[in-house]
Amino acid sequence: MVVRNYLDSISALSIFPDILANQSIVSIIIVFVIFLIFSFGLPIVLSYLLKEAKGKAEQCFTILYYLVVCFISIILIFFNINLTSQPCFLVIFSCLYLVSLVIPFSYFYNTGNKDQMFNIQVVLCISSAFIFLFVAKLPNFTAKKINFYEYSKEANWYLLDKRFIENKIFRLNKGKGLYIDEESFHALKNKFRKWDYCDNRKYNLCFLESSQYKYSNALYGYFAWNLGETKVFCPAYIPVDEIKLNMKGKQHPCLFIKGEYLTPLPSRL
Repeated sequence: MVVRNYLDSISALSIFPDILANQSIVSIIIVFVIFLIFSFGLPIVLSYLLKEAKGKAEQCFTILYYLVVCFISIILIFFNINLTSQPCFLVIFSCLYLVSLVIPFSYFYNTGNKDQMFNIQVVLCISSAFIFLFVAKLPNFTAKKINFYEYSKEANWYLLDKRFIENKIFRLNKGKGLYIDEESFHALKNKFRKWDYCDNRKYNLCFLESSQYKYSNALYGYFAWNLGETKVFCPAYIPVDEIKLNMKGKQHPCLFIKGEYLTPLPSRL
């Protein structure tokens, strides 16, 4: 769901089936599993804090509390829900926070151990806040760190493979009717130029930088999606969050292309 939501935000859902069939998707799953193990392994820490408790009620209540936190966090991750924009989840978080206060006070009522009560309260509150504040941002943060997509400010020069240009008609995305030919390559170069300044709402207000291409097949842009066989390569003046705004009917502002046809141009050349 995380990947699908992101692709939908850049109007690239057509490549979603290809990504599911790609082995690289396993890396996303591994990262999420590691995070879940780390975050929800906190009950182990709590078990040490509660090991001297006279009864088992506090331990059971703590484990139940964390199971609820785990369940809600998994929902947040799976559906890529932004916690700050979902009032219902803020209410749930507030309720869980209040419940987390019940555990240490219950322990103190039974044992009278103020130090132990404080330790339990701190661990519960901090761990809950950590999970809920970061879990909503985890999917996009993780995808960015493992280079599944780039920001427009990370744009660079890429060489377009001559095989791509020389083919009279080359199908970019199987079954989707996206083609390019020699005649349209000039327009493509003009679209993927490097600009000193550009108001992407008014394309004619873009100004070329003083030093232009050294190579006839060089394009300047960034990968709005970089996972799988088909990449989404966008002009630098169109940020990720404005790709949909630059859609002209069904015409996508970015280029859907196989990764093998774009090679990074070393900065020293």
